[in-house]
Formats: sequence, structure tokens, C-alpha cells
Amino acid sequence: MEPGENISKVIPDVIVTSPFFPEPIEIIVSVSLGESLRLIGKELASAQVHERILTPNQPGTIQISPKDKAFDGDATRFRLGVEAMRLRLAYEYDPYFTLSIARMDPLPHQLEAVYDYFLKLPRIKFLLADDPGAGKTIMAGLLIKELLDREPLIRVEHCHIGASAVLEASK
Repeated sequence: MEPGENISKVIPDVIVTSPFFPEPIEIIVSVSLGESLRLIGKELASAQVHERILTPNQPGTIQISPKDKAFDGDATRFRLGVEAMRLRLAYEYDPYFTLSIARMDPLPHQLEAVYDYFLKLPRIKFLLADDPGAGKTIMAGLLIKELLDREPLIRVEHCHIGASAVLEASK
């Protein structure tokens, strides 16, 4: 509010911020005392009640905001945020979450290795070795993707995937 502006805008149920109050308050009572204004308000966070009499030059330091925030944000960003939260929590309700969004059809022994053995270990540290063509790369990729989907901040360290031709050449 500008100095000298009509102080009748400070009515009950509005939220005001001012250097006279430690935090935003909700006005409970607003009484005009001639040129002065008596305010009684409750802090939003701590619920402490404050009483203050403002002189005619002080109402200019008050900023009024509506009690409820407007729903005029960017709808696309809101949907993106909701989708991110859904994906972040999806594995708690769908144990095969990464598999449901992957574009592959793993074999039963690959699912068993990843979901019934690797993910149940307290510290995932293993050597994955199997016959050629058994799907070791699929298992390793599925495990890494599952770990990253469950906890985006997790670090996958020391992941070495070697093809059998490379292993044969290293002998």
C-alpha cells in the first residue's frame, strides 16, 4: 500500500507482511482509530498473536496478499512435476517398474537374477558370468536402470561389461 492509500483494504482474513511483524500474519481484527489503524493478527507459522497500532504514515509499509494462493501456474510444468513424482514412487508399487517401461522382453532367468537376487542384496556387488548368448548385457542394463530409477542420486561405480570375444582375447 502506498502512504495515504485507503487503509480499508486491511480487513480480517487477509495476509499481510510488514517490517512490524516477524513473519506474515493473518489479520483477525482491523479497527480504524481516527487516522490510525489497530491491527490484531496471528502469525501463519507459529500462530502467535500480535497487536499493533499503525500511524497514518505507517500503512504504506504493509503488503497485502490474498489468503489463498492463485492457481495460475504453468500447467505443463505442474504436469511434468506430477509425472516425475509418480515415476519416482512407482517402483514401490510395481516391483518390475523398469521392465514395464523398457522396450524389451527379458527371459525368465534374467528377471530372476535381477529382481530376486541382485536387488535384494544390501550392497550390490557381484560378478555376472554366464554362457554366451544368455543375456548378461540385458541383465546388467536392467539392473543399472532399475537402480537409477529407484534412487536417482545413486552412483553406479565400476561397472565393467565385457564381451566374450574380449575375454577370450585377454587369456
